[in-house]
Amino acid sequence: MLIKYALLVSLIIFALTANAEVMEYVAPETIEEKITRYAQIYGVNPKTMRRVVSCETKGTFRPDIQSGHRYSFSDPKRGIVKGQRERSFGLAQISLPHHPYVSYKQAIDPDFSLNLIAEKFSKNQEYLWTCYRLLYG
Repeated sequence: MLIKYALLVSLIIFALTANAEVMEYVAPETIEEKITRYAQIYGVNPKTMRRVVSCETKGTFRPDIQSGHRYSFSDPKRGIVKGQRERSFGLAQISLPHHPYVSYKQAIDPDFSLNLIAEKFSKNQEYLWTCYRLLYG
């Protein structure tokens, strides 16, 4: 029984090792590479996107970052309370009260947020981002 068990374990280890040797390692994309890819898909300037994302994330490029700004008004229908921290998240700082179709999980997903910002830029809606207005007037 012990020999059968040892043989089975050996076969499993061999199978896993064989598969590992066949599979090619693919490094995950960096945020900057993702920005370039989405800019190319939508035909927008990657440098502009990179600058806006950098500004929106305070240079961190952290996908889970939340805005540090505080609301200066209240709008109970959208869950906005004056003085509370803005509910804007992710690389594109998607404002959840202003985009009720976007979930928190989507907002912090790099692919979702970069796709969204590139799509909006391609529709000449860059003005939706405060940092775009600050950087490009």
